[in-house]
Amino acid sequence: RLSPIPLGSSETLRTGDWAICMGNPLGLNNSCTLGIVSSLERSSGETGWDWMRHPLIQTDAAVNQGNSGGPLLNELGEVVGMISMRALFGEGIGFAIPIDSIKSALESILRKQPVPHAYMGAKLS
Repeated sequence: RLSPIPLGSSETLRTGDWAICMGNPLGLNNSCTLGIVSSLERSSGETGWDWMRHPLIQTDAAVNQGNSGGPLLNELGEVVGMISMRALFGEGIGFAIPIDSIKSALESILRKQPVPHAYMGAKLS
């Protein structure tokens, strides 16, 4: 029987806090890596991917293919983010969606309703 992992708050995160990444990278079940929160409020454009429109938590905990969807935990074992991707260019840089963003969308997701969000669609060069 699995026990739920408590949800923390991404608002309390600070650069330098411990970051624990869990998942099944490259098919290696039940993997756990340790790092720190490297940056907060990172934009998806800075990651090399420009399809997400929300701030991301940056970590140096190892993130590989198969970690996506796994939890990013703080030192108390609380979920503070959901691993979403690693850097397109570079090594040792991973990103997570802040748990507070997920909490705000959770009710709509559980009701199978669209999640409203703002999007301007302008690009300056």
